[in-house]
Amino acid sequence: MLSSERWADSKQKTINLVEDDQCLPHFEDFLKYFYTGSITIDTRNAFPVHCLADKYHVSNLKQSCEQFMLKKVAAPGEFNRAISWRKYSKLANLKKLEEDCDKFIAWNMNTIIQSPDWSTIDREHLLALLQRSDLVVESELSLLEAVVNWLGHQPTRIEEVLQYIRYPLIPPEEFFKFQASGTMDQAVCSFILAKGIIAYQANSVSVETLKQSHDITSPAFSMRLYTSKDYGSPLEIQNYMYMEKIQHQMSFTSKMFQAQSTWSITFYPKGERITVETQIPNQHANYRHFGYQVQTFQHTEMVYQEQVVKDDNNTAFQCTVDNCTPSQSNHEHRLTVLLMKPNNDGWFVSDIRSINVLHSVEARIHDLIPESEREDYVSNDTMKLHLIGSTVWK
Repeated sequence: MLSSERWADSKQKTINLVEDDQCLPHFEDFLKYFYTGSITIDTRNAFPVHCLADKYHVSNLKQSCEQFMLKKVAAPGEFNRAISWRKYSKLANLKKLEEDCDKFIAWNMNTIIQSPDWSTIDREHLLALLQRSDLVVESELSLLEAVVNWLGHQPTRIEEVLQYIRYPLIPPEEFFKFQASGTMDQAVCSFILAKGIIAYQANSVSVETLKQSHDITSPAFSMRLYTSKDYGSPLEIQNYMYMEKIQHQMSFTSKMFQAQSTWSITFYPKGERITVETQIPNQHANYRHFGYQVQTFQHTEMVYQEQVVKDDNNTAFQCTVDNCTPSQSNHEHRLTVLLMKPNNDGWFVSDIRSINVLHSVEARIHDLIPESEREDYVSNDTMKLHLIGSTVWK
């Protein structure tokens, strides 16, 4: 390794090794690996040890670190390193790790904004996230709070970043309390106050009035994937292993500006079995004895028999919007299902399925989770989903 011609000092008697600051605390453990063949990898040292293994061509250790990071992308907030691992994966050309980090960050923002790496996210990465409508986050206010915290470390980026907050999607009561908290920098507070007027307008006048001065089909008026109770509901299926093929029904209400919609959901966690009762004739023979003669009497009665008309293993998902106000002509609906996977002592969004729902017309997802993948979504005999009802203006 050190004698390789790649090293300018390979023929010198003394070789000086210079390491990055982030690698120095782990260099001793890295050296011990050459003598013991073992090293403990965790979320704190996986990235620097991978750097060292890559630099010194220790391929087995390098692969082990990469596999560890792939498994631990989904980790609880205080242990999550998806942001820093994403930065490193781009530099080290670790495409799979970069893709997994990108997906996890966008679909698990509630975890990411609690992670120790949040304040170090790159400006370009943050701007790209803020322009996404498929960002999964509790609410627009929680996203604003996280961005304000980030600005505490990047105070020159106020206007550049805060312009992408979707202020109309913040309820006026929550926005007022946030402004009145008095914890923000004056420049940040002034910008938010000027931009936030639309939050009050959008939630106090009709959509038709709002359309006269604003493009309500623009991203600023479009929902992200909010997990708060105003936009959807969790769906938890317990006792999954021993469950029969039964349907699970629920309903929830979503709100956006002046619109309120009631969603009715039917879910078949293990498949769909439909039976009908049919009447069939059943003949009986009765015998009567008259001396040495026997007479036979035929008797027919109708009996009920269960007939199976459908029996499959598809996790079918059905949805209707039953009640919707105001006018149905100015908007449409979309249901998004967040598929949760258990990982590292937590549940995280692993995939997303969306379906457009017409007013009072049943929409259906034929098979939400293929049978071959289903056990990956179950832990402790429980399956978890989260449903989000979106209003799409037109």
